[in-house]
Amino acid sequence: MKSDAASCKAYDVIVIGSGIGGLTAASLLAKAGKSVLVVEQHDRPGGYAHGFKRKRYCFDSGVHLTSGCNPAGYRGGQVIHKVLQATNVYDQVEFIPVNPFCHAAYPDFNVSFPHTIEHFSAVLSKYFPDEKTGLKSFLQICLQISEEASAAEQVMATSEAGLIRNNLSAMFEYRRATLANVLDKFISSPELKAVFATNWPYLGLPPSRVSFIYWATMFIGYLVDGASYCKGGFQNLATTLVKGLVLNGGDIFYKSTVKKITLVDSRVHGVVLESGQELTASTVISNADMRQTVYQLTGREHFPKRFLSRLERMNHSLSIFAVYIATSLDLGSLCMNHESFYFSDLDHDRNFYNTAVGKVSWISITVPTLIDAS
Repeated sequence: MKSDAASCKAYDVIVIGSGIGGLTAASLLAKAGKSVLVVEQHDRPGGYAHGFKRKRYCFDSGVHLTSGCNPAGYRGGQVIHKVLQATNVYDQVEFIPVNPFCHAAYPDFNVSFPHTIEHFSAVLSKYFPDEKTGLKSFLQICLQISEEASAAEQVMATSEAGLIRNNLSAMFEYRRATLANVLDKFISSPELKAVFATNWPYLGLPPSRVSFIYWATMFIGYLVDGASYCKGGFQNLATTLVKGLVLNGGDIFYKSTVKKITLVDSRVHGVVLESGQELTASTVISNADMRQTVYQLTGREHFPKRFLSRLERMNHSLSIFAVYIATSLDLGSLCMNHESFYFSDLDHDRNFYNTAVGKVSWISITVPTLIDAS
């Protein structure tokens, strides 16, 4: 591991950015025998998952809950567990189960989201007995979507249309559906629809606009694989992934900013750092923003017009305004939870558009201290 770009060599792969996606790709490629370099402009890894300190208090900058950390769950899940095992560092980080993984508060009722489809169905059936059949069917479709999504790449590689359609039947049926579309198919109660859509802020779009497939795979991750908090904060997860990278022969440079991705004869050749140093690689993976990667680091002239047209039609997601608080209050006695959402309106599309114009109709509160005193 290196703290700066002091040495120069050719790599098989250079990864721009040490967010969790970049670190995962880098550590697995290093494990596969590739020479890998991660270039990070910050002084620590993690990206959105990095941690910071103020006086004696430690805070997670953004990530405070994840799934896929346990050996059991739905078919094709357990992604973090598999990555850490594959890179020989699973025993160097500890995950604390979070169950229930979410609490939702609405004007007239509160509900908790426990682990497993069976327990979750039982809880919601008590609140909405007339919806019991529909909610179970809805959850089974979510599970089917998640399992098909995890196998999609392997299935698509067969190139046999009939086999693909049979093995990915739910994904074909719902590939263009929004969460609202599918909720309307199975659920009648506006209150229950609101409950299912509680976690829309994780994905940044309301039920009428968010992809059902995108939402279902996120939700089933928490519900079936189980939710976890990284003991000591999520900086520890990022640091552990770096350990896996280095253990398998990879390098990482901190306080190093990539200025340009270089190409020779329309093929990737490497990167140029802000310092002026050039590093060569036949493959560059960017864990940076998509538009920054295309327009600033590479150059739009290297991309097809159709791709650029799609990119230019994309909008930025909403930003979250986060406040980090240390308090002497006894939060346990106040019935606080690790993760809670408070909504003043059942209509999540209205909550979304309120957010877009700066009106506050919901907040989320996370209190990791309750399960991890460190």
